[in-house]
Amino acid sequence: MPLFEIPIDSVDDHFDLQPTLDDVALLLEARWNARCEAWYLDLLTAEGEVIAAGRKIVIDWPLMMRGFRDSDDRLPLGMLFAADTSGQGLRPGRYELGGRVKLYYLDEDGLLEEIAEEAGLV
Repeated sequence: MPLFEIPIDSVDDHFDLQPTLDDVALLLEARWNARCEAWYLDLLTAEGEVIAAGRKIVIDWPLMMRGFRDSDDRLPLGMLFAADTSGQGLRPGRYELGGRVKLYYLDEDGLLEEIAEEAGLV
């Protein structure tokens, strides 16, 4: 299944990423909110137009998934999510993005395969 890790490093409390996912160029802005003790993510087009803002990074929950959480046709058809590599399902701490907590993109083919498996169609 086509699963891609998006390389990140949370040394800074605010940083930008420019991944191309399923041939769609995006700008992802991640920022640490010290008051909430949580990471938040904004999704923008490569030109800087906001698609979604203020998404709290929650483990194993779609940060971006067209047709499920998002209807904006500027997004790729896969799913962006964060995973706790320790298997404990703990939220990402200030310095844990890119370490214990990874950001992944499951492309459209992989997502369809996953849905078919969950539905018992394969």
